[in-house]
Amino acid sequence: MAPAAPISTGTGTIRLAVPIVVGILARKVMLTLFSALLSLLALTLLFEPSSTGPALAVASAIGSFLVALESLIDRRRITALNTQIGELTDRVVTLEGAESRRLAIEVRTKTQDVGRGLSRHPAHLP
Repeated sequence: MAPAAPISTGTGTIRLAVPIVVGILARKVMLTLFSALLSLLALTLLFEPSSTGPALAVASAIGSFLVALESLIDRRRITALNTQIGELTDRVVTLEGAESRRLAIEVRTKTQDVGRGLSRHPAHLP
């Protein structure tokens, strides 16, 4: 089996930039940061193969930080959504109460009109 042809550094660098560009176009900050981290790690290993251990250690630390940061951002987002859901639930309860009162008044008015012999239908008017 023939050994694989080495990737030229220019082509390799461009290929490593593609995930970063995709993350930017998708407007996903964390995706872009993770792609940049992995691309930087790949470039480090490509140009300096002897630094595999330290490069992996640094990349692991930065990756862990990014994961923690993403979880904090998600927690804030979920808290904000829960707050909005609570506010909307309160508004629905208020609207249900108002609609119930309106309906009770309408029924009471119709009942009083029927009891007096009045009707709102034009067919019953003289």
